[in-house]
Amino acid sequence: MCCTPDFTDGICGPTPWYLPFAKRLARLPEAWLLPLFPLLVRWAVEVFGLQRQETPNSATFRRRRFYLYLCLIQLRGWVLYLLFDKFEDLVIKPARDECWYDELLWSHQNSCVGKETDFSDHIVLFFAQILPLALTEVQFSFVAPYWKENNILVPGILSLGLFYLYIISYIATYKTTAHFHTLFESVIGYLISMLVQIPLFVITTTSFSHPVRDYFFGI
Repeated sequence: MCCTPDFTDGICGPTPWYLPFAKRLARLPEAWLLPLFPLLVRWAVEVFGLQRQETPNSATFRRRRFYLYLCLIQLRGWVLYLLFDKFEDLVIKPARDECWYDELLWSHQNSCVGKETDFSDHIVLFFAQILPLALTEVQFSFVAPYWKENNILVPGILSLGLFYLYIISYIATYKTTAHFHTLFESVIGYLISMLVQIPLFVITTTSFSHPVRDYFFGI
């Protein structure tokens, strides 16, 4: 293995120091907080009194979306990662008993680790949790702006924050695909992430789920 899965510096190439959170995408608390940054911005706007006049149910819809995002984070961790990993263990043939690089592995790693097919859980994390949750909330923020009309700071923070999140997620995607997983394993991970991406797309952009969209977004 050329470097550890947390993307620390090594022969795989260092992550630039000027990219905050780039090394922390797969760690707590960043893996939970970064997808929720648009909601954190919304709360900050309320604290500093920069929001427009709210409707009576705005706080209710905001709490519902917060719980929705938390449930999706749990779904990604417990189902799309742990449960799917158990299913994978049942159907994937184990690797050989010995490999030439066994002595280079960590003591807690099994022999020939990496030889067996193992879908990329980091790809699932990036594309089922970090990016779609942030994108959904930022998208809704521009559909129904909550900041005062003369305020350009808040939409700027949301736009730049989402853009930056995509940049560091794509860098991490490249690293995990280039150094830890085959293209096939990465594609499988991305297909698994669609179990979150597609429902969010249907809820927010189509007419097939008006009741669900009204419940969480109030529009």
